[in-house]
Amino acid sequence: MKVKDNMNILSLIPLVGQVVDKMFPGDSDDVKRKRLEIELELTKALVSADLGQMKINEIDAGSASLYKSGWRPAFGWLGVGAITGTTLTPLISYGLELQGLPPLPTMDVSLLTAIVTGMLGMGGFRTYEKFKGVTK
Repeated sequence: MKVKDNMNILSLIPLVGQVVDKMFPGDSDDVKRKRLEIELELTKALVSADLGQMKINEIDAGSASLYKSGWRPAFGWLGVGAITGTTLTPLISYGLELQGLPPLPTMDVSLLTAIVTGMLGMGGFRTYEKFKGVTK
Protein backbone atom coordinates (compact mmCIF):
# COMPACT_ATOMS: atom_id res chain seq x y z
CA MET A 1 0.00 0.00 0.00
CA LYS A 2 1.41 3.35 -1.01
CA VAL A 3 0.85 6.52 0.97
CA LYS A 4 0.03 8.51 -2.17
CA ASP A 5 -3.02 6.28 -2.63
CA ASN A 6 -4.34 7.47 0.74
CA MET A 7 -3.46 11.15 0.38
CA ASN A 8 -7.02 11.99 -0.61
CA ILE A 9 -8.21 10.51 2.70
CA LEU A 10 -5.54 12.31 4.72
CA SER A 11 -6.51 15.61 3.14
CA LEU A 12 -10.12 15.12 4.32
CA ILE A 13 -9.27 14.64 8.00
CA PRO A 14 -8.96 18.38 8.82
CA LEU A 15 -12.28 18.95 7.05
CA VAL A 16 -13.89 16.24 9.18
CA GLY A 17 -12.56 18.02 12.27
CA GLN A 18 -14.07 21.32 11.14
CA VAL A 19 -17.47 19.74 10.52
CA VAL A 20 -17.47 18.02 13.90
CA ASP A 21 -16.42 21.29 15.61
CA LYS A 22 -19.46 23.02 14.09
CA MET A 23 -21.75 20.17 15.12
CA PHE A 24 -20.51 20.20 18.73
CA PRO A 25 -19.39 23.69 19.75
CA GLY A 26 -17.85 24.19 23.17
CA ASP A 27 -14.70 23.55 25.15
CA SER A 28 -15.80 21.11 27.86
CA ASP A 29 -14.01 17.79 28.16
CA ASP A 30 -17.18 15.88 27.25
CA VAL A 31 -17.61 17.88 24.03
CA LYS A 32 -13.93 17.46 23.13
CA ARG A 33 -14.12 13.71 23.76
CA LYS A 34 -17.30 13.40 21.66
CA ARG A 35 -15.67 15.37 18.82
CA LEU A 36 -12.63 13.09 18.89
CA GLU A 37 -14.80 9.96 18.89
CA ILE A 38 -16.82 11.15 15.87
CA GLU A 39 -13.69 12.29 14.05
CA LEU A 40 -12.08 8.89 14.66
CA GLU A 41 -15.15 6.99 13.41
CA LEU A 42 -15.45 9.14 10.28
CA THR A 43 -11.74 8.75 9.58
CA LYS A 44 -12.02 4.97 9.97
CA ALA A 45 -14.94 4.93 7.54
CA LEU A 46 -13.01 6.99 4.97
CA VAL A 47 -9.93 4.81 5.26
CA SER A 48 -12.03 1.64 5.03
CA ALA A 49 -13.67 2.87 1.82
CA ASP A 50 -10.29 3.76 0.35
CA LEU A 51 -8.82 0.37 1.27
CA GLY A 52 -11.76 -1.35 -0.39
CA GLN A 53 -11.17 0.61 -3.59
CA MET A 54 -7.46 -0.24 -3.45
CA LYS A 55 -8.33 -3.96 -3.26
CA ILE A 56 -10.56 -3.61 -6.31
CA ASN A 57 -7.80 -1.75 -8.16
CA GLU A 58 -5.30 -4.48 -7.27
CA ILE A 59 -7.64 -7.22 -8.54
CA ASP A 60 -8.25 -5.27 -11.76
CA ALA A 61 -4.54 -4.69 -12.31
CA GLY A 62 -3.74 -8.39 -11.79
CA SER A 63 -6.42 -9.62 -14.17
CA ALA A 64 -5.40 -11.66 -17.20
CA SER A 65 -8.04 -9.80 -19.20
CA LEU A 66 -6.53 -6.91 -21.12
CA TYR A 67 -9.90 -5.17 -20.85
CA LYS A 68 -9.59 -5.04 -17.04
CA SER A 69 -5.86 -4.68 -16.50
CA GLY A 70 -4.88 -2.71 -19.58
CA TRP A 71 -6.95 0.45 -19.30
CA ARG A 72 -4.64 2.22 -16.83
CA PRO A 73 -1.46 1.71 -18.86
CA ALA A 74 -3.35 2.50 -22.06
CA PHE A 75 -4.67 5.74 -20.60
CA GLY A 76 -1.22 6.60 -19.30
CA TRP A 77 0.41 6.07 -22.70
CA LEU A 78 -2.35 7.99 -24.49
CA GLY A 79 -1.96 10.85 -22.03
CA VAL A 80 1.82 10.93 -22.36
CA GLY A 81 1.47 10.78 -26.15
CA ALA A 82 -0.99 13.67 -26.17
CA ILE A 83 1.21 15.78 -23.91
CA THR A 84 4.28 14.97 -26.02
CA GLY A 85 2.38 15.83 -29.19
CA THR A 86 1.22 19.11 -27.69
CA THR A 87 4.78 19.92 -26.68
CA LEU A 88 6.17 19.12 -30.14
CA THR A 89 3.34 20.75 -32.14
CA PRO A 90 4.80 24.29 -32.02
CA LEU A 91 8.18 23.03 -33.24
CA ILE A 92 6.67 20.96 -36.03
CA SER A 93 4.35 23.84 -36.99
CA TYR A 94 7.33 26.18 -37.18
CA GLY A 95 9.12 23.75 -39.49
CA LEU A 96 6.02 23.40 -41.66
CA GLU A 97 5.63 27.19 -41.77
CA LEU A 98 9.22 27.52 -42.98
CA GLN A 99 8.31 25.15 -45.82
CA GLY A 100 5.23 27.22 -46.69
CA LEU A 101 2.80 24.59 -45.37
CA PRO A 102 -0.09 25.23 -42.97
CA PRO A 103 0.63 24.69 -39.26
CA LEU A 104 -0.72 21.73 -37.29
CA PRO A 105 -3.92 22.25 -35.32
CA THR A 106 -3.47 22.76 -31.60
CA MET A 107 -5.22 20.84 -28.85
CA ASP A 108 -6.09 21.93 -25.30
CA VAL A 109 -4.80 19.25 -22.98
CA SER A 110 -5.07 21.10 -19.66
CA LEU A 111 -7.57 18.63 -18.20
CA LEU A 112 -5.66 15.66 -19.58
CA THR A 113 -2.44 17.02 -18.10
CA ALA A 114 -4.02 17.26 -14.65
CA ILE A 115 -5.31 13.69 -14.89
CA VAL A 116 -2.05 12.22 -16.18
CA THR A 117 0.17 14.01 -13.67
CA GLY A 118 -2.13 12.89 -10.87
CA MET A 119 -2.15 9.36 -12.20
CA LEU A 120 1.63 9.30 -12.38
CA GLY A 121 2.00 10.68 -8.87
CA MET A 122 3.66 13.86 -10.00
CA GLY A 123 1.79 16.09 -7.57
CA GLY A 124 3.15 17.57 -4.38
CA PHE A 125 2.36 14.37 -2.51
CA ARG A 126 5.67 12.78 -3.53
CA THR A 127 7.52 15.68 -1.95
CA TYR A 128 5.38 15.34 1.17
CA GLU A 129 6.14 11.61 1.34
CA LYS A 130 9.85 12.18 0.99
CA PHE A 131 9.91 14.84 3.73
CA LYS A 132 8.01 12.52 6.05
CA GLY A 133 10.39 9.64 5.23
CA VAL A 134 7.51 7.41 4.13
CA THR A 135 9.08 6.42 0.80
CA LYS A 136 12.58 6.19 -0.57
